[in-house]
Amino acid sequence: QARLVLERHCGDCHIPSSPRALPAALAVYDLTRPEWASTMRGEQLEALKWRIQDGAFFDSFDVANQGQTPPPKPSEEEQAIVRRYVDAEQAARRGP
Repeated sequence: QARLVLERHCGDCHIPSSPRALPAALAVYDLTRPEWASTMRGEQLEALKWRIQDGAFFDSFDVANQGQTPPPKPSEEEQAIVRRYVDAEQAARRGP
């Protein structure tokens, strides 16, 4: 579910086939990879929660896409989906 939310709101930069894909964004995570979050450092994963909530990605979208309209801000439900995913991924990384 988190991948679907991110595809809708972050896919322009994080999907290689997108004409607006950014090499720096793809280096952080590539949504076409099955284990897309595995390339994210802990602080990047944590930052995903506030970036999806605060719309911080709009700033980088605007810079990268020269003023084009960014995707709509994720809904509260979509934000919660991403937060739950990040929390679960962080717990899995910590181990038992």
